Amino acid sequence: MCAYDRLCALGADDTEADPAHWAALRSARAQRSRRKEAPERGDRRPSGETSSLVVVKPWEPQRFMVVGTLMDAARNHGQVLLTYDSQAGRHVATKRIPNAWICACPEEFAQQHPQETERPWADVLAVASLTGAAFPYVCGLVGVYRDEESTYI
Repeated sequence: MCAYDRLCALGADDTEADPAHWAALRSARAQRSRRKEAPERGDRRPSGETSSLVVVKPWEPQRFMVVGTLMDAARNHGQVLLTYDSQAGRHVATKRIPNAWICACPEEFAQQHPQETERPWADVLAVASLTGAAFPYVCGLVGVYRDEESTYI
């Protein structure tokens, strides 16, 4: 089990991770636990998806149709794409990051990029928790997907 899976399973309480990310996660989780049920706010949270565990799923090119490129994501060696989610019937922004750079999990990422200040896996977990808590100022996470070449967030 990689560190990312361990963090998800433990509720992201690993003190080795970036303190600012985990502070936001703990705050969002505490806020969610104070409510019996988080109220739905628009279509921020896809049904059946939780923030306590982010599962990397196979990329679904038949579901997510790339419309165009919104911008380069230089820090992540990728791009932000405008995609159409045919399942939800709406356009979504999708960050495409090469697998060679993002690696399989945070542990591998830290080993491969020890001097890097960018922490994509911590960012994913933070956004997933904030989405699950129906935090009003976050772009909701639809999911994390991967094909042979890229990871899509």
